Amino acid sequence: MVLYAGEYGYHTGNILWRGHFNASSAETAFKVKAMGGAAFGYSVWLDATFIGSWEGNAVRSDYEGTFKFPTKLTSGSTHIITILQDHMGYEEDWIVASETFRAPRGILSYSFIGSSSTAIDVWKVTGNLGGESVRDRQTVLNFTDLDDSMSTGPVGRSTKVVYMPKGKVGISLALMTHSGLLAYLPPAYPTLVLTFTGRFPALF
Repeated sequence: MVLYAGEYGYHTGNILWRGHFNASSAETAFKVKAMGGAAFGYSVWLDATFIGSWEGNAVRSDYEGTFKFPTKLTSGSTHIITILQDHMGYEEDWIVASETFRAPRGILSYSFIGSSSTAIDVWKVTGNLGGESVRDRQTVLNFTDLDDSMSTGPVGRSTKVVYMPKGKVGISLALMTHSGLLAYLPPAYPTLVLTFTGRFPALF
């Protein structure tokens, strides 16, 4: 089974993995090798119990850790392994004809210490809302005239509308947030309809 987040449409942010398994009572720990990019980290839970983390460093882009179970598991009991990992983005390709950019993000391998026969029957994965099918958020600003009078749609407190009044060179519009310039429109548009992708809580 492929356990690479990109195969399921998750290419950024935190990735959450959940694996369901039946215990044999011989398992003492869970070993997992994950890859998330340089400086990534991950944490592991058995059911609702936290059993450890790899905190990451600036060099390692993958890490194999062994995480001990807090108690002996009952034979035939069902459990869930949860892994929360960073996704630090894909590798940049600095060398001609290299395959570095293909390095996956996700789980490379796993096993149960003490029982070679125990396997995860069902894996589930989730990440950013919608994955590759995230729905755009939109807002509209309507300008009714080319002078100082204007009506706007919902504009958040961190938004600044900059324009040039009548008698200048038309209208220049910039939408600003605390993170910088989002869009710039050329002058002389009597009606402006702007669509912005992404999530900007101050605006929407």
